[in-house]
Amino acid sequence: QTLARNRLVVDNVRLWDYRPILATFRQLQEIRQYYEFVDVDVDRYNVNGDTRQVLLAARELNLNDLPAESLTWESRHLQYTHGYGVAMSPTNVVTGEGLPELWIKDFPPQTTREGVVELTRPGIYYGELSDDYICVDTHLKEIDYPLEENFAETTYDGKGGIELGTGLRKLLIAWRFDTWKLLISEYIKTESRILFNRRLDQAVETLAPFLVYDDDPYIVVREDGTLAWMIDAYTISDRFPYSAHFKDEILFDNIPRDRLSTFADHYGMNYIRNSVKVVIDAYDGTVDYYVFDPEDPVLRAWSSFFPGLFKSMKEMPEDLRSHLRYPENLFMVQSAIYTDYHMDDPLALMRREDRWEIARELYSGNTQ
Repeated sequence: QTLARNRLVVDNVRLWDYRPILATFRQLQEIRQYYEFVDVDVDRYNVNGDTRQVLLAARELNLNDLPAESLTWESRHLQYTHGYGVAMSPTNVVTGEGLPELWIKDFPPQTTREGVVELTRPGIYYGELSDDYICVDTHLKEIDYPLEENFAETTYDGKGGIELGTGLRKLLIAWRFDTWKLLISEYIKTESRILFNRRLDQAVETLAPFLVYDDDPYIVVREDGTLAWMIDAYTISDRFPYSAHFKDEILFDNIPRDRLSTFADHYGMNYIRNSVKVVIDAYDGTVDYYVFDPEDPVLRAWSSFFPGLFKSMKEMPEDLRSHLRYPENLFMVQSAIYTDYHMDDPLALMRREDRWEIARELYSGNTQ
């Protein structure tokens, strides 16, 4: 009876760990050496009316593994411009070969399960690896995705970046990016656009450097088949009255350093709120900041300085709201603090008589 009452939970018990899944995705779905899956995220999607837990990874562009002699300025900045699509697998389904069942895969994207949303705009121009600037809408076609013996080509039609234009404007842009190619290349048109600050952390930190951003962005397939990134953002302080500081000994006794790189420069903080959810369109780079804690005094102060930057959580589309999650990094911070502050007896707290320890996982011979 208990199992019957909790059928939704039972049907979504996660069997696959994200680490071997990432290795499997890389072996089966990177397909070309210039694509890379950076990370695998756990999310949930509506499939034929049922909520299903899935593992999802974005196929991003990474040219570092290509021979340097094979990359010209034109190929790096005009042709190889974007990643392409995602790999999606349910968390608890195994094929007869012992592999994860892929619900979204390959080029162009194939959906293998009825009811799974189909990708309509799989290009990833903004992502976790997108370091370099690119020029789009040029006389040279972009490489969209590989075919057996050649490439499918495309031309960017989004609103990302800025128009190169002519004259002084074009000269200043060329000076900014330290290349005369923008001035002399036969492929550049007046209406060509240059896309920059394409790496997610660059984009959000340029727009709102006063927030702290989670180091684990996750990609979402929207109901219309487009792709968007979601990032948790925090307000923090080290001056909140009568509040314990998150000090190194609390941190390192409970959580490995590499699990909390989000807060690497803020170990002395004593105030943190996950007040903002950030959404970045993977195709055109549009950034939206949604406020989910309007009572946060720190955020209210910043909002008064930058009116119009933040949107109400009520303005977030429903297909994005269904993918909100509680940040794991914030949960780890709270867990570490709670190892001491679950004690409600002042003397017991002072002596740390009942201090807890967070359990460590043993994976591939390493404790973490």
